[in-house]
Amino acid sequence: MIQMTSKHKTAITPIFAYTLGLIGGDGTITENPKTGEYRISVIDCCLEFHQNIIKPRFEKLFPVKIVTSSIKTKKGGTTYRTRLCSKQVVEIYKKMEIPTKNKTFCMKTPKPIFNSSKNSIKEYIKGWMDSEGWVTNKKVKKPNKTYIYPRIGFQVSNKQIRDDIVILLQRFGVNPSVWKYKNMYGLQIIGFDKVRKYLKQIGFNHPDKILKARNLQAWNQTRPTMTGTMRCDSVRKS
Repeated sequence: MIQMTSKHKTAITPIFAYTLGLIGGDGTITENPKTGEYRISVIDCCLEFHQNIIKPRFEKLFPVKIVTSSIKTKKGGTTYRTRLCSKQVVEIYKKMEIPTKNKTFCMKTPKPIFNSSKNSIKEYIKGWMDSEGWVTNKKVKKPNKTYIYPRIGFQVSNKQIRDDIVILLQRFGVNPSVWKYKNMYGLQIIGFDKVRKYLKQIGFNHPDKILKARNLQAWNQTRPTMTGTMRCDSVRKS
């Protein structure tokens, strides 16, 4: 459990590192001294994710009330929010330089993350990937056949965060390609061996993404050699 006082230096444990990435992606920090409102919220449409991953992690970190509730979306659907209200907890995340207003463009990876343990770095990446990453199939059409490859992607509108995640992934031997489209910055990991390496070295905590990665159509395909065609492994799957 994290010491909830400014007199103590906050340790970058794996669980805390995960929440830093998660809040960076799908979280908001509200601070209003005039009204006394201090709140941290994380929104995701998967209730299981809230119940089994998000809420238990915050409960392990802080001795405060953590609440998960359903909320209606603008389109009439339902999503879920886990939140806690605590000035002391907000101050802890502010010490990590998590913005309390519009964090979209000014969010940076907290400096202590880069010098933390490998497990903490892994969990920080997972926090971001659970929030802003996805798993899908990559189709490559050839004259006589369409080939299917596994792909993991990630995109944000903050170039610094995208670049930070790339640097941290490389510490695990995962070398993604990067791209920019309009005002979005992304990375992708394509290919049987490359995706398998990511899943083994880092993976996801999000139950939907774990299930999607396990059941990708590409795993049942025969892969051709793709040397010189795209950034995929050139070993044939039989």
